[in-house]
Amino acid sequence: MEEPTDESLEQRVERLEAAVADLRATVRRLREALPQPSTGDPGDANPPDANPPDAVAPRDSAAEPSPSTGASLRNRIETAVAGSPEAWLNRIGIALLLFGLAFLFQYSIDRGWLGPVVRVAFGAGLGSVLLWGGLRAADERQALSQVLLGGSSASFYTTVFAAHQLYQLIPHPAAFGGMTAVTVGTFVLAVREDGAALAVIGALGGLGTPFVLQPGTEGSIPGLIGYTVLLLGGMVLIYLYRGWRTLLYTSAAGGWLVLLVTVAQVAFGEGTVRNQWAVQGGVVAAWLMLGGVPVVRALLRQKSPDRWPQPDLPEVRWLRPLLRTPPAFALVGASPLLAYTASRILWSGSSDALWGGIALAGMTGYGVAYVSLTRRSVFRYASAHAVVAAVLGAVGLTELLDGSTLLVAWGVEALALHAAARRLDAPVLRWTGHAFVVLVAGVWADQVEVLQQGVRPVLHSAGLSELVVLGLVGAASWLVPSAAGSRLYRGLVLLGWLVWNWQEFAVLADGDAYVSAVWGLTALALLLATARTRSTGLPYAAFGTLALFVGKLFLVDLARLSALSRVLLFVGFGAVFLGISYLLPGSWLRDTGKDER
Repeated sequence: MEEPTDESLEQRVERLEAAVADLRATVRRLREALPQPSTGDPGDANPPDANPPDAVAPRDSAAEPSPSTGASLRNRIETAVAGSPEAWLNRIGIALLLFGLAFLFQYSIDRGWLGPVVRVAFGAGLGSVLLWGGLRAADERQALSQVLLGGSSASFYTTVFAAHQLYQLIPHPAAFGGMTAVTVGTFVLAVREDGAALAVIGALGGLGTPFVLQPGTEGSIPGLIGYTVLLLGGMVLIYLYRGWRTLLYTSAAGGWLVLLVTVAQVAFGEGTVRNQWAVQGGVVAAWLMLGGVPVVRALLRQKSPDRWPQPDLPEVRWLRPLLRTPPAFALVGASPLLAYTASRILWSGSSDALWGGIALAGMTGYGVAYVSLTRRSVFRYASAHAVVAAVLGAVGLTELLDGSTLLVAWGVEALALHAAARRLDAPVLRWTGHAFVVLVAGVWADQVEVLQQGVRPVLHSAGLSELVVLGLVGAASWLVPSAAGSRLYRGLVLLGWLVWNWQEFAVLADGDAYVSAVWGLTALALLLATARTRSTGLPYAAFGTLALFVGKLFLVDLARLSALSRVLLFVGFGAVFLGISYLLPGSWLRDTGKDER
């Protein structure tokens, strides 16, 4: 009995050894299939959409492990930490080095070892060493090269600032020229080494130069505007060539900040005509460059995708959602509105009619651009132009009109937007039309009040204009594609109709009786329409209006109306509703089926 047991044990051991050997061979094959770590720039890794972090491979217990599983896992880990370990070591290393040298520099100053000239020379030497190291490492270690070059630009900026602002070793023109040279050099290196981060450093340094040097001269505002426009021109040209969204957004944020601060300074301080026209020229240039270059690049890319490729997103993970969408609404939409607002503040003494005409002219131009871009199938940028056209139209109407006329104009624009959205199948126009309807409803609700004594109901401009607005919103409801949206619009019209009647007739003697009569007749009309059509929304509107009518009878009219008016209302409408219920039993409770709207 023992011998079979010994043989069985030996067989089991052999099987286990064979299984272990198979596992070792599998592990060895997987290791050989893994790609070797790249020494290049982490920004050259797979595009963000190639291995999305949220993608999960389906599990199959019977399938063999795919050789790409390890590579996918490694890519996900690198994406999670926003770059390769080498990139992080480079960033941390250059930061610690600069801080350490700054502490050493301060220590030498406290000890009296270094004078101002030596300190400036030390900063220039540090920047030169970092520049030399970055250029030497450019061919083999691109990530390290860009970090060193960025540190070099920061060192040169700090050195020039200290030489002028702290130690007064060089005059303002020399300092300004030096910082400008550093900015230009940083841009050149960024384009040469394909480094978007370097370009951002140059943009920040260039835009900050006029402020950190504090010129304080009489002609500083025209000079500042000219410098800013030239700098923005260079940055948008780099964006046109490279497509770096980080640079474009940095340029837009910094450029508009500089211009808006200068606008406030001129409008509330140095308001000479020369300064005003200088700032106005800068605002127009920024609007054309920041709002136009993204569209130009999109058109060029459409014609030649290989020549104008879509650039990779930055390594930093939290920046990717911000930069994933092309700069359509952020820049194309915001730039003209910022330009209009800045100009309006700059020339605050001009007439409202002039600015209304300018806004309507802008609406026309952006409307034409929308049609042109739609025909070229550049839909994202076309939508941005449509929104700008609608907003400028509303602004222009606000400047030219007021009161009830403005309300009608907004209603007409809402209807036109819905008509255009239906004809062109453009959701952005439809949503803009919704926004205008909400605007009209909000303004009307804010100004609702009982008509004053001495004003004839209905026969006055406000009352007639509000009726026209109700008609415009009702017409727009037929252009809304969704049944829910259409019912919502008609519900607003019904509510507006009831409120309008109360507003117009409550001031009369026994005015509550007139209001109740109109409400009851409205409920009666809706009940009859419910019995004759198959619309799913009418029963709710009919019985809702009926509930309001009955509630008003008991809560308001019993206390306010004369005895004869109460008798007529209660008996008359009670008999009418009983008659409808008898003649049309269950007509409004049947299965409505498809909504015929």
